[in-house]
Amino acid sequence: MSERVYRSEDWPLVLATARDEQWTGLSLSLCPLGSSPELLELLGQCHSLRILDLFECELTEVPSALRQLPLNILTLMYNDLRQLPDRLIELPLVQLSLGGCPNIQLPANFDQSSIEFLDLSSNQLTELPAVVGRMPKLKQLSLRSNHFQYIPRLIADTAIEQLNLSKNPIHDFILLPTTRLRGLNLCQSELTTLPIELLQHPLELLDLSQHKNLNIPPWFAELSSLRDLNLFYSDCAGRELYLPPNLAAVSLQHCNLTSIPPAIQANPQLRWLNLSENYFVAAELVVNGPCESISLSESRLEALTLTDQAFSSLKSLDLQMANVKQVGNLEKCRNLDWLRCDDAHLLAMPTTPEWLKSLSYLWLDGDFSNDLIPAWFWQLEQLQGLDLQAPDWTLLDERIGQLRELQDLSIHNTRLEHVPHSLLQLTKLHTLRLRLQEPNHLSWLASLPALRELGAYPYGQKPPLAIQARAAEAKFRSHHHIINSEDDELYPHGNLDWLDRHFPPNNR
Repeated sequence: MSERVYRSEDWPLVLATARDEQWTGLSLSLCPLGSSPELLELLGQCHSLRILDLFECELTEVPSALRQLPLNILTLMYNDLRQLPDRLIELPLVQLSLGGCPNIQLPANFDQSSIEFLDLSSNQLTELPAVVGRMPKLKQLSLRSNHFQYIPRLIADTAIEQLNLSKNPIHDFILLPTTRLRGLNLCQSELTTLPIELLQHPLELLDLSQHKNLNIPPWFAELSSLRDLNLFYSDCAGRELYLPPNLAAVSLQHCNLTSIPPAIQANPQLRWLNLSENYFVAAELVVNGPCESISLSESRLEALTLTDQAFSSLKSLDLQMANVKQVGNLEKCRNLDWLRCDDAHLLAMPTTPEWLKSLSYLWLDGDFSNDLIPAWFWQLEQLQGLDLQAPDWTLLDERIGQLRELQDLSIHNTRLEHVPHSLLQLTKLHTLRLRLQEPNHLSWLASLPALRELGAYPYGQKPPLAIQARAAEAKFRSHHHIINSEDDELYPHGNLDWLDRHFPPNNR
């Protein structure tokens, strides 16, 4: 591997590499394309590009070089663009982002485009451009951080399924009967009440997060089509929450709750639940359905009880600083993939590691010492990430080398005096964060073939050159490639694909 450190002025090298290696995705964020004909010429030669990010590239017009590229996804955010060329519809675009371009004018022929996702966020809009209402394939529209005071009437009779109006000064709204909206994001608007007309619409996803004075009326529980509700950081203190009984995902994080809504306890469809940062009084959470993710971080509960169906489906559990006094039969969770808990929960586990065979990430809090760690801890053969907070360690156990699948190891708030050479057995390790008495003695770790981040050095000092080179290579690849990864099932809000997997359209 080359030990070259890539810099922002290496843009010709970046583009030449994208051309020669036939990259399909490329980010040129902050690249000065607008003042460099040479770079624009190189960009036009990248004939394999389907995803291109031109965020803040000093552009005043859309480069004509794009006509030669088979682009499906194009980002032009935060450029001083005034007019989009008619020729843009010649591209097979499915997604176009024009956020932060307040002077942009959409051409009239955009009603002939193939665009399904359009981003017009942060453009100081008070009205929706008329052509948007005529775009036949448009399904997702983002109007985030504009100046809308109502839901634009132009969305009526369109194919739009998902509308983002977050961070707009909307006081009240009316949904027209002819809309096809399945998802609506009103995060951080100025709503205090909800219109009863919501009952006339088959909304499946609704984001009402970050509201201080929002009233949830009793009829809200009758929204039978609603599957995903986000009330994150909305103050619900002292108010009764009327929730639909069949929600698949609900976030009530930091809502100042003191009791668990009955609709949560009785819900047979629940897949994803976040009750973090609440202060429940003598409450017990009983999960009856096939829940996949539960977060109780920084919440107080008397007990967490899982039924047999929940045991078989649970993939992620967060009990960090949760002060949950009793967690019953957690060892029955055979498919647990992600666990964050404290030492008391860990040390109360069974003496066999069989139930943790599938665990790939463990975050552990607590003032525990090496001699209290159970022997099966070192047999977590699938573990890829291990984060230990505040252990009472001065020595790292030699058995750490047995966790051969580890990619990320972090040990915080301790002062290790010794790091065993068994770390060299962790050939997949790419991130190592330790606080050490003498970090400069660890140059031998550079021989780890995948290590690219060594967070053990005092401020101002650098790790060995080989690790710096791997870090530069990884940063370069991450920044200049746009990875089209699948959505994260554990955090579904705003994602209709997540709903479609659990509730296929023909079954709703």
